[in-house]
Amino acid sequence: MTKSAKKSAVGGAIISLTALLSTVVFLYIGFVMHTWHPTWLIFISIPVVSAIVDVFTSKRHIAAAVSAIVSVCCVVAYLYMGFILRLWHPGWLIFFAIPITHIILKLFTGDFETCSKESDCKTCSADTKEQAGE
Repeated sequence: MTKSAKKSAVGGAIISLTALLSTVVFLYIGFVMHTWHPTWLIFISIPVVSAIVDVFTSKRHIAAAVSAIVSVCCVVAYLYMGFILRLWHPGWLIFFAIPITHIILKLFTGDFETCSKESDCKTCSADTKEQAGE
């Protein structure tokens, strides 16, 4: 087993363990304390842990992981502002943080290359050739 395969296996185990622990914690708190409503938010830890694991297993660039975590945090903040503070209307503005973060990350990583045609971009042409089996 290669080092990359071992990292992927460990990463998958961590994500699976997070899902299992989230379920156990949810059920425990729900049955013991009878607080099902806010406790379901524990399941948001699964995509956050997945994004972090993907960075460490080199499946995802750090900027993509930050974007994923910001997206999840925006959803959590929106739900908190809506359900707890009853601020649904101005709360939706939090979702502007997602594209703003994405743009800022692209500026810092330099990953804003776009192509008008496939043949104009060497990267796109190379990817297309690989997919075609050339």
